[in-house]
Amino acid sequence: MSFFRLLLISSILLSSAFGEDTRSFKEFIDASINPCQDFYEYACGKWTPQNSEATDVINDQRLENRKIIKAHYRSLHNKNIQDEHPPSKFYYLCLNSKMQPEEEILSNYLSTLLSIEPEWPYLNQTFKGSSYDKLEVAAKLRHYQVNTLFKISVQRNWKESEQNHHVLYLTHLKKPFVGPADGDEAFVYKTYVKYLLLAFGVRVRKANEYAQEVVDFEFELDNLHRDIEDVLIDPIPVEKLIEQFPGSNWKLYFDTLLSRTKIRPANRVPMVVVPHELLKKLEKLLAKTKPETIALHQLAKFLQHYQVKMDPPNWIDCIDEVNEMMPLSVANDFEQFTFDDFSPREVFNSLQDEFIDQINKTNWYSDKSKAEIINKLEDLRLHIGISDVAIQLDPEVEIEQKNFQQARMAFDKLAADNEFYQLNLYNKLASKALKPLKVNAYFKLSTNALEIPIGLLRSPLYNENSSLAQVMGSLGSIFAHELVHGLDFDGQNYDNRGNVKMDVNPKEIIEFGKRAGCFVDQYSGGKVKALNEDVADSEGLRLAYGAFEKMKDTKYKADSKFNDKQLFFLSYAQIWCQANSSSNQAINHSSHKDRVNNVVSNSEKFAEAFACSKDSPLNPVKKCQIW
Repeated sequence: MSFFRLLLISSILLSSAFGEDTRSFKEFIDASINPCQDFYEYACGKWTPQNSEATDVINDQRLENRKIIKAHYRSLHNKNIQDEHPPSKFYYLCLNSKMQPEEEILSNYLSTLLSIEPEWPYLNQTFKGSSYDKLEVAAKLRHYQVNTLFKISVQRNWKESEQNHHVLYLTHLKKPFVGPADGDEAFVYKTYVKYLLLAFGVRVRKANEYAQEVVDFEFELDNLHRDIEDVLIDPIPVEKLIEQFPGSNWKLYFDTLLSRTKIRPANRVPMVVVPHELLKKLEKLLAKTKPETIALHQLAKFLQHYQVKMDPPNWIDCIDEVNEMMPLSVANDFEQFTFDDFSPREVFNSLQDEFIDQINKTNWYSDKSKAEIINKLEDLRLHIGISDVAIQLDPEVEIEQKNFQQARMAFDKLAADNEFYQLNLYNKLASKALKPLKVNAYFKLSTNALEIPIGLLRSPLYNENSSLAQVMGSLGSIFAHELVHGLDFDGQNYDNRGNVKMDVNPKEIIEFGKRAGCFVDQYSGGKVKALNEDVADSEGLRLAYGAFEKMKDTKYKADSKFNDKQLFFLSYAQIWCQANSSSNQAINHSSHKDRVNNVVSNSEKFAEAFACSKDSPLNPVKKCQIW
């Protein structure tokens, strides 16, 4: 089936069920602006969001995705069959929770806390610090996806990524606020802890004092990683860690943590990656801190995780909860309104071939490195809707709980069980549904894979009115951006199977750095926010354009005003249209305007397409290029 027929079928499904953005790209263009002077303002000068609360195109599409699922769940609700459909049942449990009294919501969570530890301070007058085992409590809370004292997670063993060997990673716990312990955000968090204590009957002055102690403690937990060298650490058996740190009851901690996970085969020993210096500093901190402060920290982290005493959820919050807790089910619902997954694969394959061609033409790699890189590119994988393939870890669940709080905790326990089950996997891949309503793409270095949530694959990036030029300018450039991450400053340290490379050529790293330095000079006078992202933007656009040129569609009909080259660049620029170009900048990316103007200024093809004169602002003599 042809590329465009697949596009047509998918978009008919969309437009027949829900209104997509049918506005023409021409409506957003401000023809009073010279495209060679400011292409962002030219392409986006008249753009407005479909949703008044949206700030940019990506946010606008994300809201539209939510509305699609909301309308679907409402139709089930109107037919009174939502109880037969777990995602919609969970959605309405969430939505109806705003009608519950605060005391009832708090009571539902406290009953779980009391089953974990009967003698919490401030909840029970008989609290005895000497008998309170903070590590056992930390393990039990982790069953609900709540990290306290430190962060524990399951990830691929960096030394055996190819074998899909999973191990435990123990790292420091980041504080829930930005800035110093006496800063504004710390004050907000302190106020939240104080209100919890007031709900427990603690007097105002004491509540303020205890809350400050928690803030100070969490600030110290965050600081534990300071002055610890950031290097790769070999995993060790859990039993060895227990032997090396006999001062704390780590055996009880790991036994409790893995009590819900039956390790198979029985003789397989769980492995853990942890900086020893971090544990030494943690033990010293725990020894000097009052048991009441530690217990209150753990109590507050649990209640904060479930947003107790915060604003009640609205419909967007509840859709996001379903998306987070039941991604596989939401993906199955959403897929009927989106696409046929073979056409994105054609975009991916064309980018893969073009990237290999570019590497072949690059003259600063050794023959050995070039062969390894091409091998890595040939082994690239595309995952649409799921993270990996083979074993499904997200089973369909029946929601038996009568209230949202119980259902939410049940899902967290299931998610934790799924995470720790990965310790059983060896030479097997675990399938995990990507959050389907997200409008983004990801490159996963540990599996050498491009991951695409299905929420990305719809209007305005993907519809039946798009020409090949528009698809490659928008969707193609997003895919290409992520592929470039596979060979950026971080990506070049991973091989074709996702294993960490120990033999990276230092001369090639230096050469890459020199070429990347061009972007540092180009962005805001050297004040670059995220060099890897800026490189991926420019090199991704060049990669997408190269692939597009080799994918010429014979059915393309020239626009009366714009040729296919111009449409490609307009489609790219309009990904980044924003209601206010000076607001809502991502922390780890350059501004939307820079992501257009700086990027196209590095493209000779852009200058040709819009006939930009030499030395015009977006056709400088010096252009940045890696490959």
